[in-house]
Amino acid sequence: MQRDFVVTANDKPFSGELRPPYSIVWRGKLEAPRSGQYALGTNSDDGSYLYVDGQLVVDNGGEHGGRYREGVIRLSRGYHDLEVRYFQADGSQTMQLWWTPPGGSRELLPPDRLFPWEGEVPAHVAVQPPEPTTVAAGEVADQLVSSLGGPGSGDGQFLEPRGVAVDEAGRIFVADTGNHRVQLFDADGPWLSTLGAGAELQQPCDVAVDSRGTAYVADALGDAVVRLAPDGRVLSRFTPGFYRPRGVAVGPDDVLYVADTGHSRVLALSAAGEVLAEYVGAGMEPFDQPTDVAVDVQGTIYVVDTYHQRVVRMGPGGEYQGEWEIPEADTLDSPHIVISATGIIYVTDPQSGQVVAYDGEGQVLGWAVIGPGSKPVGVAVTSSGQMLAADVGLHRVHIFQP
Repeated sequence: MQRDFVVTANDKPFSGELRPPYSIVWRGKLEAPRSGQYALGTNSDDGSYLYVDGQLVVDNGGEHGGRYREGVIRLSRGYHDLEVRYFQADGSQTMQLWWTPPGGSRELLPPDRLFPWEGEVPAHVAVQPPEPTTVAAGEVADQLVSSLGGPGSGDGQFLEPRGVAVDEAGRIFVADTGNHRVQLFDADGPWLSTLGAGAELQQPCDVAVDSRGTAYVADALGDAVVRLAPDGRVLSRFTPGFYRPRGVAVGPDDVLYVADTGHSRVLALSAAGEVLAEYVGAGMEPFDQPTDVAVDVQGTIYVVDTYHQRVVRMGPGGEYQGEWEIPEADTLDSPHIVISATGIIYVTDPQSGQVVAYDGEGQVLGWAVIGPGSKPVGVAVTSSGQMLAADVGLHRVHIFQP
């Protein structure tokens, strides 16, 4: 057995010294520049194995000629233990390490992403475009200041509300799911009206409002998005083949985004209902029952991919930029997402009775905890930085401030 700081199976000076049969074990650190799904592969002659954080990712074992094998693993941003095992029986010898990072193409793993086991890991300097907005301490809305509603079917009461939105005037729209309606509240809290008379909503699960005050309601059991005028009149119903849509959001230029949960896709629509784009997956996996979507002012798209327990980040054209894990949930009482003006990303965690605040890299900034019996599903933000959560368990809408 021989221990060397640098040794390779490809360079002639070493291959002349290493006479088959022999084996090499490389150990070190792999830098993941962003959170997301990575494909790692080995091209070897003869066999090789690749481990990340103790997990076998690539099994390219056995005696064989040059052969490529790869595996997929989700990595958080930062440094991970890497071990590569290689053996050479006889004949030609090759050992190469490849990767496909989130949003990138397959290439030989760059040397500047590898660090020796014995050395000091450098400070992280990698960034991913576009850079997430820097969030100052104290901006997270985690202080509960008031609640709207309570169980019932009267004006201003709720039965299992699952969606909430705020317009530019600060008025609050609530998808009152169990009462099959949308209710409107003044910015200060008093009830104003019930919207969409005659809409025959079956299961309104989410609501979004554009810059003109037009409201869009995701009616899951109705397989439609219902468009309501500022005065509550029904303007139209969008039904471009939806199946159980559970999330809606308005992006730049008033483009409507719909999480078409049953069809495991996200659609972008014009105000007239024309399909502008379809997103069916990102990274190494297609979406599986996405339940909500949010879009920031730069057009970056965030999708709550519920059955894969992740939030996926995509560029304006749908290009994959990364992801992070979220807790397990079902699609009825499902996690929803919203982005504040300062770049804070709020994601509801219904099973734990809390709303989690993240930055654009998926790093946790804080929590807004509601209390026993709570099951927050819908979430919205105001221009002043308040956060609102629609609580299925307590039949209320809670208002938090920093």
